[in-house]
Amino acid sequence: MKLRLVLAIACAFALSGCLLGSSALKVLAESTDAKQRASAAEQLGKSPASGKQQQKVVEALVQATMDVDTDVRTKAVEALGKLGGDDARQALVDVLAGKQYARAALKHYSVANGKAPDQPEILMGLARAQTDLGKLSDAEKSLEHCVKVVKNLDENQGGRFWGQISGGYTTLRMALEKAGDKQALERVAKIDAEVEEKVHESQRQGGGGMGGMFGGGFPGGAIPITQ
Repeated sequence: MKLRLVLAIACAFALSGCLLGSSALKVLAESTDAKQRASAAEQLGKSPASGKQQQKVVEALVQATMDVDTDVRTKAVEALGKLGGDDARQALVDVLAGKQYARAALKHYSVANGKAPDQPEILMGLARAQTDLGKLSDAEKSLEHCVKVVKNLDENQGGRFWGQISGGYTTLRMALEKAGDKQALERVAKIDAEVEEKVHESQRQGGGGMGGMFGGGFPGGAIPITQ
């Protein structure tokens, strides 16, 4: 009987925590009052949530570290530090290293890539975010896929992407050199040489625009995507 009572009380507290967490998530995402958002962030740092619910909390707090209000940003960082768990710890490391933007971009482009897997702009954005976060093998695959996609476009369509892809490979090669991955560097160098030839060919034909993720065609390096 006592055991049942203890379990019932524990369940009640857990349910109460989930409900409070959901309410705080809503406030943090929707409130126009900075004080309310800061309070919600602080409350989420005390959240007993786990699993998918905690992932939602971590994601919301990471977004809050980019809030326009200083107090909200501070409370969000403090909350990540209090949460515990692998997701929260990694998120805190990313925030302190200034990588929360790259992490948000990775999620953004991963979702978009799932909906439209053969779009060069999305693949290049995905590769850049992966490179920024040290996911160099994934970035290499994304760029390789992008090369294959652009090769299948006609010259007018494909020509404007080669310069952007070249920029992506330059960034990736720098990261690989820093990581000391000679094998990956050799692989990437071969494809990069082919891409460079495509850039020159496109320039001779009057194409080769440098907009997009690596050329600055979109504000902040992002492209508008409907979720």
